[in-house]
Amino acid sequence: TPAGKVPQVSSQLVWADRFGSYKARWGIGRMHYTLEPGLYALGNPNVKSPVLVTANYKMSFDRLRSALPKRDVWILVLDTKGINVWCAAAGGLFTAHQVISILRTSGISDKVDHRGLILPQLSATGVERKLVEERAGWHIVFGLVYAHRAWTDWIRRPMMERGETWKRVTERELAKKDVPQDTMVSAIVSQFFMGKEIEREEAQLNAMWEDNE
Repeated sequence: TPAGKVPQVSSQLVWADRFGSYKARWGIGRMHYTLEPGLYALGNPNVKSPVLVTANYKMSFDRLRSALPKRDVWILVLDTKGINVWCAAAGGLFTAHQVISILRTSGISDKVDHRGLILPQLSATGVERKLVEERAGWHIVFGLVYAHRAWTDWIRRPMMERGETWKRVTERELAKKDVPQDTMVSAIVSQFFMGKEIEREEAQLNAMWEDNE
């Protein structure tokens, strides 16, 4: 890639990928259907390209990349011992600590000029967003559940811009209600309005997708 030596992958699945997926579904070599953890380049990403995170269960990785045809993105693959995102998050294998570790060891910080990450929504149960932001300085956005629905629209806007949008919405609503920001009530109200903003954005993205079908 233009950013250096990084394994480069395509959004196009080949016969071996599909055959491996079929075998895994039937339980044949399921626990060995994995991918080496680390940084991957989908297409030809540059310093402005989004950074996505997924598990090293190869079917999860393949589903993600195949949902992003003609896109240039960075993909960070966590070592989840071959477990899919949802189960890994529930089992303590897809956590803030894993995210922080790969951010520090993959070299991604030297390849982009932003600090925005897109994580699968199903990883939210295992990843403490605040911890990643405090210890690694990266802002986390949880994407949509189904990659094939709206991932392509979701990544069009800069991640930091989205993060700032949510922050502004939260601060605006808190100001209206005159709630001290250092209280538990503040945290609850903040999460509520952030959630509402996310719901509105997801609805808009899905509508955009359907208009193009």
